[in-house]
Formats: sequence, structure tokens, C-alpha cells
Amino acid sequence: MGIDWHYPRRELAAKILSVYQVGLSEALTLFAPLHMGKTEFVLLDFIPKATQCGYIPVYVNLSENAVDPVLSLLDAVHVALNESSWWRRATQKFCARVPLRDRDTLGALSETLNTLVARHDRIFLCLDEAQHLADKPEFEVLVFFLRTFLEQNRERIKVMYTGSSRDGLRKLFNDRKAPLFKSSSQIDLPQLGSGFVDHMRQCYKEATTHDFSLQDGLIAFDAVNYVPGEFRSLLDNMIVSGSNDIIQEVST
Repeated sequence: MGIDWHYPRRELAAKILSVYQVGLSEALTLFAPLHMGKTEFVLLDFIPKATQCGYIPVYVNLSENAVDPVLSLLDAVHVALNESSWWRRATQKFCARVPLRDRDTLGALSETLNTLVARHDRIFLCLDEAQHLADKPEFEVLVFFLRTFLEQNRERIKVMYTGSSRDGLRKLFNDRKAPLFKSSSQIDLPQLGSGFVDHMRQCYKEATTHDFSLQDGLIAFDAVNYVPGEFRSLLDNMIVSGSNDIIQEVST
């Protein structure tokens, strides 16, 4: 069994899920700048917790298809409909089965979503990098559709939006032409600290038999502006180079 580099944030996942469970909100927006571990948290901590609590997860990263996000949504709902593992795409893409010119993609999305809510009454829709819905005027049709559909099915569907651009999220939720869930509360993903550094330190030690002090690790984490991905890259470089001096490595 390989080394699990993921730093679990189960308590945070349970805390956020409880906001939905007690009925305080049907939609939340999780904000964090790029490379701060937002998607990893959603995929590896939050969705597993929601699944344990009986929700059917639908996850889509809206930055994956800059031309037509409807296709990404179709694929994600298809995976949920077929009860495929949420962390991988179906081997045969639903959206590729029929040429786009021969089909109404928004109509197909409506049909598949209606099928999903007919089968399940506890659904969690995670729209990662949701600010991309505000990128182009032609996406307004999809935004209007989602707003109406989610409002009509608010008893069955809980929503988590995530975003890495405050301006983009503000535009998405406050656009007078196509406001999307103005009532969605925004929360910031908490910055990782010593627990994360110590976890990565233990993984590094397991991978190399070398070690560095927690204090040195914290200094290095500060030097990379507390960006988890940058810290992981730092350790990867140390493993490749054979270095065991994290302070020297972060200074070069």
C-alpha cells in the first residue's frame, strides 16, 4: 500500500455538512485561491462524508470545458445515474454518444437531472470552479436553467459551489440578468497549518527515511505562502534530489 499524502480534514467536512443537515442552508459557496487544496478537500473529504450520510454525489469541475459546461454536467449526472464511482469518469462518455449538432444538450441535461431526482431524494451537487459560469454571455441560459431547476428541487438537492475568484463568484451570484442563488452563503476554506506540515513530514520520512523538524517545516511552509501544492512540490524535489535540508531547499 502506497503512502497517503492526502491530509484529511474530516472535522471540517462534518462541520460544513452539518450546516446543510440542520437546514441552515441549501447552498454554500466554498472559496479558496488556486492551489490551496479546495478541490482535494471536496473530492477526498467532503464528498465521502456526504456519501456516508446517504447523499448521491454529483461532482463537476466547470473549468474543464470552457466551450460548453453543459457537457461536463451531463457527464457528471450520467456517472451518478449509473451509480459509477464518483471519483472517476465513465469509461464511455455519455456526451460523445450523439453528435452535438444532432442534440439539444440543455434538454438532455434537463432529462437526466429529472431522472436523477426521480430516483433519489438526497442529492449533493458540487459545482467546482463555479465562477466559470459567468465567463461568457452564452452561459446565461445554463445559469437560468440551474437556478430554476435547483429552486424547484430544493428539497432533494443540496448544492456546494466552489470558486477561486471572488470577483467571478460575485458576478455569478449578483448579475441582475441571471442571479444564481443569491442566498448562497460564502465561506472561506481555512488555511492549513502545523497539522498539515506534520502529516507531510511523516509521509516524507516514510518515503525517504530522512526527516526534518516540524519547526523547519513550518518555516518552509511560510516561505511558500502556505500553499499546500507548493509545499508538496518542495518535498517532491527533495525526494528526487536526495536532499534532506528543507530550509536550504526552499531557499534555492
